[in-house]
Amino acid sequence: MIPLRNLQAYEQWRDDPSRKFNAMRWHYRGGFEDEMSLSEAAKVLGIRESSSIDAVRKAHRKIMILNHPDAGGSNFIAGKVNEAKEKLLTSKGKKEMDMD
Repeated sequence: MIPLRNLQAYEQWRDDPSRKFNAMRWHYRGGFEDEMSLSEAAKVLGIRESSSIDAVRKAHRKIMILNHPDAGGSNFIAGKVNEAKEKLLTSKGKKEMDMD
């Protein structure tokens, strides 16, 4: 059983209007550029620009599993995710044979 004071604290936190505002201000508000930049590619995959090859591939795989066109996902978003992966892997000569 949850103590009453913990429940009250949770309800107060949940209903705090400043929490909702602060949570929304961190979302990327821009659209896609004509040619994807490194910072935009990193934002699409949710990683840093300086991430390792494995981190780029893991982030790409995670997003593509959730949004693959064969599983009802968007072709446009899948294309942008693939473009972001390629941009990050080729940016610093990181491109290797992608056998996965």
